[in-house]
Amino acid sequence: MEQQPVPVSAPDINWLEGSDLPTANVRVRLYIDTEGEVRRVQIMAENAGEWAPLQRMFERTRFLPGRRANANVASWLEIEVEVLELLRVL
Repeated sequence: MEQQPVPVSAPDINWLEGSDLPTANVRVRLYIDTEGEVRRVQIMAENAGEWAPLQRMFERTRFLPGRRANANVASWLEIEVEVLELLRVL
């Protein structure tokens, strides 16, 4: 892929307000379609259900899609989320 997906909107951390997220860092896989919409969020943790607010936050984040051969392509993006940093902003 020539270009990885790039966020065009900051994740809306208001989705996390009042939630009781675990304080550990977590890996998240995002499936981003050719229009830049997040179509699937995979929380890479055993207790994935505890991360539902984080999942909703990423489902509403928009991206410039990945590009290959001058065309938009759907792709997976894996990121590490530092939860304490996010909660500090709230």
